[in-house]
Amino acid sequence: MSAAEASLLGASKISTLTQDGLVVRQVAQELESVAQSLGVPYEAKNKYKVSALPVEHSRSVATSPNDPNRWQPTSSELMNLERILMVQEESSFCNRLLTACCGCANLRSLELHFAVDPHSGDAFVVKRPFKCGGWLCCPLTMNVFEAQDGNLTLIGRVKEDFDGY
Repeated sequence: MSAAEASLLGASKISTLTQDGLVVRQVAQELESVAQSLGVPYEAKNKYKVSALPVEHSRSVATSPNDPNRWQPTSSELMNLERILMVQEESSFCNRLLTACCGCANLRSLELHFAVDPHSGDAFVVKRPFKCGGWLCCPLTMNVFEAQDGNLTLIGRVKEDFDGY
């Protein structure tokens, strides 16, 4: 990676962290949609597009699901947002198939690789081990790492705040 590319990647990380908000949209996986509509428990490696929340909507983020003043974007508005990061899931086919068959595909272990573009390498990596969740005294956790020159530095952790009652 050239010095200019490294500088651009660093600037992108900083600008991503200073946004008023982010819009994350899953990229449609046609094979997964067809398989699931036929009742086949197939899960593809998910891909996501991360965009900055438009400035004109930064004050209209929902404070609750029923917030009447929340931004409700149309599909075309979402499609036209400029991508600032792309996210690619890394997980094994067997892991995805087994957890989908058991009805717990959302709990599977995975890594999420955040990149500015396909050729720049990872900017961030999120690692999530398989856990059953707070209802079985195993709260879900995700470790967030910054990737730099192939090295991962832990920068944060997200842990499920589970209260059954």
